[in-house]
Amino acid sequence: MKNATLVYICAPYRAPTKNEIKENIRFANVAASLIAAWNDNVIPVIPHNLFPSNIFENKKTEKWFLDATLEIMKRCDVVAIATLYNVISAGMRAEIKEAKKLKMKIINI
Repeated sequence: MKNATLVYICAPYRAPTKNEIKENIRFANVAASLIAAWNDNVIPVIPHNLFPSNIFENKKTEKWFLDATLEIMKRCDVVAIATLYNVISAGMRAEIKEAKKLKMKIINI
């Protein structure tokens, strides 16, 4: 795909239970499917699917995960905010803050 637009999916990940985390991952995938359906020249980037599911077993990896996802987001063209029940998580807030600082295009889905 030549000159494809990379769209970073900013959606909740963390949750109290493993089942709720799985639901958040499914939600991010649905959001990515909606983005991809809008335009054939769009590649959704879903950070939820890029790392092992046990990434939050200790606090060191939590910071690493956020730093890694911010680095990935910076390489994208657009940030798509997908809220579940209108909740913006702490990780999403950090991503949105960084996207605004970098003057990235932000859309709500």
